[in-house]
Amino acid sequence: MSYVLNYDVVAHKTPLLEVEADVRLDGPNTADDKISANLVATAVDKAGSLASLAFNQLSSNGKVLTTGEGNAPVTLAKYHRLGLRLDFSKQEAEYFLDGVFFGIEPFRDTHEAVALYSIRLDLVGDPTVGSQYTAYYDNLVVRVVTP
Repeated sequence: MSYVLNYDVVAHKTPLLEVEADVRLDGPNTADDKISANLVATAVDKAGSLASLAFNQLSSNGKVLTTGEGNAPVTLAKYHRLGLRLDFSKQEAEYFLDGVFFGIEPFRDTHEAVALYSIRLDLVGDPTVGSQYTAYYDNLVVRVVTP
């Protein structure tokens, strides 16, 4: 599922946004990341191009993975609240799992993001194991954070 917002943070003078969703992945645990249920934020940069900002991946390896090096342990077959706090003034994302902060990283593909273009909820991974997994998504929230 993809939700196109095209929310211009510069025009609205609101550079801090939060995105959250309850995400669940049912299936067997794996030693490495074979498949994941994802919360993904994309942006429009100054040149008008689309760019990936950040993602939280609820992985089959029993961890929530971030765009970079971050990870936190989770239990599969249970809902977890995945969250991103997108700071367009600093061009960085903060990562949350079940309401607890667990990392901060620069935006992934751009350092000139000016608008939150879309939020995507998807299941991505190895097609040979895909039939063993089901992803569930609920309670998607996108909100402006005012100082």
